[in-house]
Amino acid sequence: ADSIRLKQVFLNLLSNSVKYNREGGHVEVLYDTVDSVSLRIGIRDSGVGISPEKLKELFQPFNRLGAEFSGIEGSGIGLVISRQLVDLMNGELSIESEVGVGSTFWVRLKLAPALAPVSASGPGNSAFEGRVEDGNWNPRILVAEDNLINQELMAAQLNMLGYQADYAENGVQALAH
Repeated sequence: ADSIRLKQVFLNLLSNSVKYNREGGHVEVLYDTVDSVSLRIGIRDSGVGISPEKLKELFQPFNRLGAEFSGIEGSGIGLVISRQLVDLMNGELSIESEVGVGSTFWVRLKLAPALAPVSASGPGNSAFEGRVEDGNWNPRILVAEDNLINQELMAAQLNMLGYQADYAENGVQALAH
């Protein structure tokens, strides 16, 4: 999954759970491994719930199911965009709701296959290097970039993601590395 887009989806679902909740209500974040290849993450609220008739209209653009008269701010496109983003990640966004009890929005995504150490074959060819620490595969990345500012930007991003990297100013240096 794309971490930035997934964060947008969950921020929208959490925001909606708070906005459309009842006073003194609560919001929970749940997770469940559905099977060996997928994971579900749910946002549950104790709001008023949505009737089965209204559920059919839920993912329509600009349809706020009557909330446009409630004083709660919103445009009615957040869920539509969230569903599209989840669909683009080959996932599924669904809802379970009961009037008077609340709603749970579920995001189901496929789990990534287990990372296995990979090594390129051939004399002196080590395009994929790394080591196993605490049972986790930690690859090292070789970046060929001649612009120092771009190198620094990539270093910050890769570091934030937990990767280590070596840098070369051009392809010749990268091949010699």
